[in-house]
Amino acid sequence: MFHSDLLSGKRILVTGGAGSIGREIGTQLAAASPERIVLLDRNESSLYMTRVDLERRAPAVPVDALVGDILDPRRLEEVLAFCRPSVVFHAAAFKQVPMMEDNEVEAFRNNVIGTLHVAEAAASSLAGRFVLISTDKAVNPAGIMGATKRLAEMVVAAIHEPTAMVCVRFGKPLLHDDRGGGGAAAPGRGDWIGGGRPLSRHGEAGRNPLAGPAHDRARRPLLFG
Repeated sequence: MFHSDLLSGKRILVTGGAGSIGREIGTQLAAASPERIVLLDRNESSLYMTRVDLERRAPAVPVDALVGDILDPRRLEEVLAFCRPSVVFHAAAFKQVPMMEDNEVEAFRNNVIGTLHVAEAAASSLAGRFVLISTDKAVNPAGIMGATKRLAEMVVAAIHEPTAMVCVRFGKPLLHDDRGGGGAAAPGRGDWIGGGRPLSRHGEAGRNPLAGPAHDRARRPLLFG
């Protein structure tokens, strides 16, 4: 399913590890038998539940759940010094499009400056590979969120050795995942669709959201691990 030979026996850091994609990346990483998985997130409640769930699913894999903010370079330095990861999956980001239109400064700080901090910390710690989890909205962006993710991609592309930098784009899920993860393109519509009611698509809509659960989408960045 993915390049387990590049992940087996390695220390792996996942930022945004308590989010829907970060959590599923952690779950699928465990199947590659890494030396250790380190989850970083600022939502301590979700982070705790994610660690409990991951330890239940993969009891043989050590898991560290660290509270921290990607906007805090000192904390990132501490985390990277602690775990010395071979691979960093950067999934931490603000993703809700309407919210980011009203909070453009915070969108820029978190999605662009935060990515810069994590990428620089990964390079400084001599991580072998950095994988940015991006979005299809970064293609010809029409809104704040897409624009910040495109800038994040450009930031990552500007950083070269010693760390290999990779960007992976994918679309939004139509619904929340089966474990309550956020980031859906149609939040609050689960009862409607789950009840068998019809779903229509506007003729001028330019994108098709993904209806699959988080685990199907999370396999994509693992191909680059």
